[in-house]
Amino acid sequence: MFTNWSDHYQCLSYRFAIASSELSEILKIPAIINKKIAEYSTGKITNCANTKCQAGICILESDMQDFRCLITLTNFNFCSIKNKYFCMKCEPSTTYFECCDTIQCVLECQICYYRYVLNNCTFMILIS
Repeated sequence: MFTNWSDHYQCLSYRFAIASSELSEILKIPAIINKKIAEYSTGKITNCANTKCQAGICILESDMQDFRCLITLTNFNFCSIKNKYFCMKCEPSTTYFECCDTIQCVLECQICYYRYVLNNCTFMILIS
């Protein structure tokens, strides 16, 4: 089903839960339908971090491994510092900022909006 163990285990867990549910047993839902529901339920759904987009992104563990290892191109970009995802449409507009080690979506001008706190005061660094 899934080549990644974590994704495969999550899918099997969903499949078992669906198949053993009371409704599934009463309606005698075929195993192939339960399998498809489990496959489409695997992974996590998150919204694009670009506030002007907010598209839904389905992230599998295998996608994250590929992203971390730069094995293949993924359909998203990810900022590990801010734990934010950017969808395929917004990915070309993302930029890595060395000043704060973050990835941000830059639609107009390249300005870093990274915030940090020093002595209970919040500062904003603007780098263009």
